[in-house]
Amino acid sequence: MTMDIRKNSNYMILLIGLLSLVQIIFTGITYDESYYWVYSSFLDFGYYDHPPMVAISIWLGELFGHGVFFTRIVFTLLMLGTIYLMRDMVSPKNRNLFYILFFAFPLLISSGFFALPDTPLLFFSVLFWKKTEDYINDDSLRNVIILGLVISALFYSKYHGLLVVLFTVLAHKELVKRKSFYAIIAIVIILYMPHIYWQYKHDFVSFKFHLTGRREKHFDIQNMVNYLLGIAFVCGFFTFPILLKNAWKNKTNKIYFYNSIGFFAFVFLMSFRNAIELNWIVTACAAFLILALKESIEKKKAIYITLIPSLIIVSTFRLILIYDFGLSEKVDRLNEIHGWQKRFAEFYSLDSEPHIVFDNYQYGARFSYYKNYIYPVKHLRSRESHYSILNLTKKYGIKDNDSITFVGTKNTFDSYRIETNYKDPIYFKDKTTLEDIETTYE
Repeated sequence: MTMDIRKNSNYMILLIGLLSLVQIIFTGITYDESYYWVYSSFLDFGYYDHPPMVAISIWLGELFGHGVFFTRIVFTLLMLGTIYLMRDMVSPKNRNLFYILFFAFPLLISSGFFALPDTPLLFFSVLFWKKTEDYINDDSLRNVIILGLVISALFYSKYHGLLVVLFTVLAHKELVKRKSFYAIIAIVIILYMPHIYWQYKHDFVSFKFHLTGRREKHFDIQNMVNYLLGIAFVCGFFTFPILLKNAWKNKTNKIYFYNSIGFFAFVFLMSFRNAIELNWIVTACAAFLILALKESIEKKKAIYITLIPSLIIVSTFRLILIYDFGLSEKVDRLNEIHGWQKRFAEFYSLDSEPHIVFDNYQYGARFSYYKNYIYPVKHLRSRESHYSILNLTKKYGIKDNDSITFVGTKNTFDSYRIETNYKDPIYFKDKTTLEDIETTYE
């Protein structure tokens, strides 16, 4: 019977994988994915915004070619690995429900078809919880070394990984009394030292950006309301109250309780000062789903009924990512994915200079991805990014008085406009120089 359950489970994982492969092939690349692709072209131990795992994952896929499939394939595999690990963390009686709920959790299912840092963060968080349980039961040298390696990979994925580890240690405070616990810390410090050294060489630019370089911090009750509604949105929609009740009943599973309910509460406190990006709680969503399904559930019928609208919404969203059905003209955010072939053609039909320089890292990365060539970005009126560290105008030997085509988001000079219908239009200025542009922007 157990073998039959596992066999059926493997078929479900295969089905989810096939659906994700279709998604990654036919969904257009996003701004952030293009930007992280630029990371992968300059492998290093750190980047302006994130640790290097997202760049390594993209680089591995693009060893076999360039395009959305190769850019995202490793992330699909990591998502399938996450499902495989989580499957064995829930009650065997809840496995069919687990697969359906995973599909209905937008942050979890989208980890398989977008090349973002949250996907390796999610995978290594779940692996960390599993290996922590092994370590709790047996603090052998093997488990100590494995846990040190997994924590290091978690930290190399995203800085939020530190919170995952802290909440897990809080759940089992007795671990700090073990001598082997400090051996794990030593392993992590040694393995993470290259990233710390990179930060030191670059004046701890990533830490400064995340601590002080983001949005203005102030109290706004709307941030709190949006966050609370957002939790329900990414945790099963109408099914969330039922799952929350079950999760609370299973709160003796401390690792998952602290990493879900505790994490939600911590980020809620953060919402007192700042707007919250829901992807910050992707690991909490995974822990919440595990916690809710840890024990058998009596009223499954109610869950299945309330899941219907959730599945319709998520499925519709995935279809719109592939084909916009004309909605991109009405919904600005869809223009991040749809309609760019036309804009690329319009842009390159205008270009007449040997060098193209962008002011905005998002557009610079987007056009670079399309051409499979990294165009330089010179931040004049846009926020700093990893392009500031790359300094490609200097690497490419572009002098201040060299003739260039400049692409910006501010119409401070007589230039051609390309409408994006999302964020800022693109302003195109040819036969100019960096010196002239900098003078214009003063």
